[in-house]
Amino acid sequence: MKCPECGMKTCKMCSDLGVSWEDAIYIGYVGKVDEEGYLHFPQMLKWEMNIQEGNKFNLYAKDNQLILRMFR
Repeated sequence: MKCPECGMKTCKMCSDLGVSWEDAIYIGYVGKVDEEGYLHFPQMLKWEMNIQEGNKFNLYAKDNQLILRMFR
C-alpha cells in the first residue's frame, strides 16, 4: 500500500516509527510525528494494525487527536 501523503511505498513518517504500509490497514489521513515519536492524526480515525512480533502499539485520544505510540 502506498502512502497517501507522498505516494511512496513507505513514507519517512512511517519509516521513523518502524511501521511499513504493509503492516497497517490505512483508513483516513495521517498526521505528523512529533519530537517524542507520537504519530498525530488530524481527526478521529480507525486503524487496524497488524502488529509484528516484538512491537506493541498504544492507540489513544489526546486533545481531540488520535495518537499512535509504538513501544519497541
